[in-house]
Amino acid sequence: RRRGAAAARQPVAEADHEVVRRLRGAGAVVVGTTRMPELGLWGTTDDATAVTRNPWRLDRTPGGSSGGAAAAVAAGLVPMAHCNDGLGSIRIPAACCGLVGLKPGRGVVAPYRLGGDDWFGLAEHGVLATTVADAAAGFAVLAGQRPTALEEPARLRVAVSLRCPVLGVRADAANRSAVATAARLLVAAGHDTLRGSPVYPTWLGLRGLATWFAAAYRDAEALGLDRAALQPRSRRHVALGESAWRRGLVREADRERWRERGLAFFDAYHLLLTPALAAIPPPPHPWSARPWRAHLPATLRHDHDHTP
Repeated sequence: RRRGAAAARQPVAEADHEVVRRLRGAGAVVVGTTRMPELGLWGTTDDATAVTRNPWRLDRTPGGSSGGAAAAVAAGLVPMAHCNDGLGSIRIPAACCGLVGLKPGRGVVAPYRLGGDDWFGLAEHGVLATTVADAAAGFAVLAGQRPTALEEPARLRVAVSLRCPVLGVRADAANRSAVATAARLLVAAGHDTLRGSPVYPTWLGLRGLATWFAAAYRDAEALGLDRAALQPRSRRHVALGESAWRRGLVREADRERWRERGLAFFDAYHLLLTPALAAIPPPPHPWSARPWRAHLPATLRHDHDHTP
């Protein structure tokens, strides 16, 4: 099975991916692979054979798409997991399971080789761990660098924002309280926190959805998948992605425009503190059996930070 899709069954690889080779070279013991939703598209982790549950709350999902990896780390089965993230696949499970999740910037960990075209350059290799030190060490190895001891940063200017890039989504009281707690801890550590939010233009959410759809289509095409063998929700997603792609709704120019806006925002701040989730993680239903129209609203209400 590849990318969580039964339709993408292929022989076991005869050689390690470069980032796996680096991990082995640093002394890591690779235990195995973990469950993920089909094509890495969803914020919950299940398929027709099983539903992955959150080790801290069995009545909740561990998130997705790296939900199996997050569950394994949170349950103490492994101290660290290698994961991928395009539009939240590390950040969402980290928030669901109380872990440290790290998605690096574009090109820091190379080579990529993640699907058809790395989700238009949005997908990156990263890690999930229980401590910042473990996450930093794992990240350094993935990037081909030697892990070094952590150092206290200089005084940081931190923007605190509760605004969501998706119009109409607002973090609930528990998530807003978590942000406030984190802000107080930063102040106690000697940093400055200020209210500050990026300006999220209307087109960003629309282009983000189109990119999510089109990434599924491009992956399915690159893998040569039989669409009829995909889950119903994934078939619908791929079909919408084909339409978005053929209509020219996914453009590098838009991604570059948003990147320039982000760089301008960080001229004034070192960090942005914001919720990863908008609400408590959903129950671990067999979401893969539900139609696309039932899954999409649940995903958008649950996940807060959809930015690349």
